[in-house]
Parts: sequence; C-alpha cells; structure tokens
Amino acid sequence: MTTATPVDQLPLIDALPVEHLFDMHVNLQPVQPIATSVGTRMTFITTGGVIDGPKLQGELLPGGGDWLFVGSDGVGRV
Repeated sequence: MTTATPVDQLPLIDALPVEHLFDMHVNLQPVQPIATSVGTRMTFITTGGVIDGPKLQGELLPGGGDWLFVGSDGVGRV
C-alpha cells in the first residue's frame, strides 16, 4: 500500500494561465554607491516612467526608489 504525498494530489498543468498586462519603463538617476565596512549599498532613485499595456496604463511619479546591498561575497540583496 502506498500513500499519496501532497505533491501527488496537485493537478497537472502543461502551461501557466498568464496574460500580458503591461510593460513598465522606469527612468532612474545614476546609481549612488555608498561604501560600508561589509559591502556596498547602491541606491536607485526613480525620476519617472510609463506603464503601458492592454490592461493598465499610467505614469510613474518621481521620488520612489530601491536599495541594493552588495556584500563582500558579491551577492546582491534587495
């Protein structure tokens, strides 16, 4: 007698049910690297951009951003 695992109970699919919603184009200021004792902090500031697609359209406003830390091991962490 074999018992079914949770994975065996999942339905099989041959394609993901996805559709294209939009493309996003983001304008960024030049990266600002900040050296630290354990790696480099890299800041990316948004100056604007556009979202355009069949399901969503819009404008990105300036002021957002993202921060990436690159450790001495060379691995980037958001």
